[in-house]
Amino acid sequence: MGTSTFPHSAASSLNPYYQAILGMAPVYVTAFLTTLTGITVLVTDMWKGPDAVFNISMFFKIMQQYFPGVGPVLLLLCGFLFAFGTILGNCYNASRCYSFLFKGRAINIFYGICAFFVCAGSLLHVKFIWTIVDLCAIPVAIPHMLAIFIIAFKTNLFHKKT
Repeated sequence: MGTSTFPHSAASSLNPYYQAILGMAPVYVTAFLTTLTGITVLVTDMWKGPDAVFNISMFFKIMQQYFPGVGPVLLLLCGFLFAFGTILGNCYNASRCYSFLFKGRAINIFYGICAFFVCAGSLLHVKFIWTIVDLCAIPVAIPHMLAIFIIAFKTNLFHKKT
């Protein structure tokens, strides 16, 4: 989506190299964790069960079966931290966009609107929320994709070099 650059652009660092390395770390962490999750599902043969549903409940069953007691609690804690971090990160990114567009006026009202939508999202049906999230992602992704294409054509990325 391109929004991960917002917090990194606000950081003050003596060397931008370190900030760039920090910005790339979540990509590798995500790849590592999803690979571990996939290997765990494959090794435990939980995917072969007749009632296998490929969502978080499958991984919860694995954690419950192979790490009783601590596994489900650890998964719950990780899920909470992921959700809380996602909410904070998206609210921060949206507040930076709001501040840019409206010169920081009425930022507390914006934070109130964010809090309202977080509460409303916790009460509504999950499929409805994911549909809304997907629809809201479109206006965020389009300017970033256009900027990438503009930069690519300005730097002659798609042209053959002779």
